[in-house]
Parts: sequence; C-alpha cells; structure tokens
Amino acid sequence: MSEPRIKTSDFLTNPSQELKGVIESLPEDTRKALLGEYVEISKKAQLAAGISRDPLPMFRAWATQPELFAIKVILDHYITRKGLVETKLKCIIALLISEKLACKACINFHSSSAKEMGVEEQTIEKIKRFEENKEDWPPRERAAMEYAIKVNFDHNRMVGKDTESLRAVGFSDPQIMELTLAALTYAEYNRFNSALGI
Repeated sequence: MSEPRIKTSDFLTNPSQELKGVIESLPEDTRKALLGEYVEISKKAQLAAGISRDPLPMFRAWATQPELFAIKVILDHYITRKGLVETKLKCIIALLISEKLACKACINFHSSSAKEMGVEEQTIEKIKRFEENKEDWPPRERAAMEYAIKVNFDHNRMVGKDTESLRAVGFSDPQIMELTLAALTYAEYNRFNSALGI
C-alpha cells in the first residue's frame, strides 16, 4: 500500500504539545475510544489485509490541524458510536457504503469494526451482496440500508416516501436525521481516504 499523499501527524506516539493538549481536552469517552478502541480496530483491519503501518491514517491526516481534529473526532464519535440509532446498524451501513465506493482501507476498517460490535461474519458477507439479497434483510435494516444508498448515490431524487419508508419501520425524525448524517459521514471517510491515498 502506498503512503498517503499528504504529510500526517503522529498523534499516538509523538504528538505536538498543541495536539497533546487537544487530545487531553476531549470528552473522556471520546478520548478512550480514540486511543483504545479505534486503534485496536485499525490494527486488526491491517492484520486482516496483510499490511502493517501506523494505525488510524485518516485521523493522523486530521491531526495536522489540531482544532479541526478535535471537532471531527468529537462529532464523528457521536455520529458513529453514540446517538439514537443502534451502533450495530450504523456499522452495517458503514460497510455497505464502503463496498459501494470500493475503498479497500474503509472496507477493512469497517469489517473489523462491525465484528467488534457483534455483527456476524455471515452478515458481513451478506452486506457485500446487498442488491442481490435485500429482500432477505429484516424490514428495519433493509429500509435504513436502502435509504443510506440513496442519500449518497441518488440524493437529487429524494422524495417524501424515502423518509416515510423509515417512519414506517419505526424510525423517529431525530433518528432519520442521525441516519442521514451517518450515511454521509461514512461516504466522506471513503472519499477522503481515496483522494489522499490513505
């Protein structure tokens, strides 16, 4: 795997004083996830892919701007790991979007992340063939996955029935807002990584 196309900042083992202060100021749960859970998932993803380098290259790119780093880490941790929508479903959506965008690094990370959140290997394989087996998914998961795809790949044709399909399977309006942000965030990761060779 090639090196990133921009210089990055090693926030894990050699942070600048400014960056160290930013990390220390993060909410405790976010800081613990950043320095613990995310690192371990990244290492497992690299191991599965047969590569070895410093973990979390996307985060290291963000860390070149400490203030932006803090904002991104806090916001994205809430969107992807907290909120009103169960994390397991958001992990499924993350992997679905990564498969659609064919970002290998993202597929590896989100596959490992999904396993950590209790998604079975059989389900992970099933995500890769969603268009072929969508009728086999539970209605709530299928509606969320179809919505995430349309938000990212056909957003100019979104209509009222797209959100109504989510309400019909039990999603509240705040949850629909969160699902929309999550779907867009996962696509952002893929495009960011692909653009910068991460």
